[in-house]
Amino acid sequence: MRKFKNINNPNLGIMTECPICKSKGVDLNVIEENNDGYLLHSKCRKCENAIIMVAVNDEMGMNVIGMNTDLSMDELIKLKSCGKPVEINEVIEFHNKPSDNFIKELMGII
Repeated sequence: MRKFKNINNPNLGIMTECPICKSKGVDLNVIEENNDGYLLHSKCRKCENAIIMVAVNDEMGMNVIGMNTDLSMDELIKLKSCGKPVEINEVIEFHNKPSDNFIKELMGII
């Protein structure tokens, strides 16, 4: 994880202003970088609004999509490194089996 360089470069197309309070004080960190683009986490220094963004380079330039989150940067890093994604069958099983022990069973505790 590193601080995003050239944050004020308008060609990057990456948010440098908080969409909630319009403050310019936004911390932007690269969580993951590969040949295709970046996974970013930004947090407003004023209102503490956080946004997860995916920035992708393609033939049209850089495209960025983001969403508000309550995840901290550390929580996003932990979530990203936790392993395999949730499978559709696990979601269906979770829905069909509402028991007190289901979460423990899913996590392998029981």
